[in-house]
Amino acid sequence: MKMIDGEKVYIQERDAQVVMSVMPEERIPQVIVDIYNSKDSSSFVELKSPEERDFINSLDYLIDYNALSFLSLTETLSMNQGVLAELNRAFRLYAEALELSDEESIQRAKVRLELMKYKEECIKEMISSKRGTINFSGTNSETRKKMKAFNFRSIR
Repeated sequence: MKMIDGEKVYIQERDAQVVMSVMPEERIPQVIVDIYNSKDSSSFVELKSPEERDFINSLDYLIDYNALSFLSLTETLSMNQGVLAELNRAFRLYAEALELSDEESIQRAKVRLELMKYKEECIKEMISSKRGTINFSGTNSETRKKMKAFNFRSIR
């Protein structure tokens, strides 16, 4: 789950894993590769350069914690329904590609399916948080006070 707080952008190692699994390494900023290699899945790492922030902001499959934190449980559940519909479409596309035995289509559909699974997993975590079954914590920022499972650090 990425976190956008004004000009600051944070990501977790697991986000870096997702990015690394779907993009060629040469298209990924080095800091993302470094986060991936750090293997510290519980920490949020601040991205310092505008290019790094823009890169992460452009990835719609990484859920923004701050955007979801302001939604009610009902709104978050509704958002999850939309993601589940996307997940079902991705599954159908994958099944169709398998039937056609088109390797390129299979690979694209498989990537989309994995991204939708990850997006849905992140929203489910937020739903659990809103229901009180998962707690998050972080720094002293008002938004991050609600979080209890994550640490913040700077890689540089």
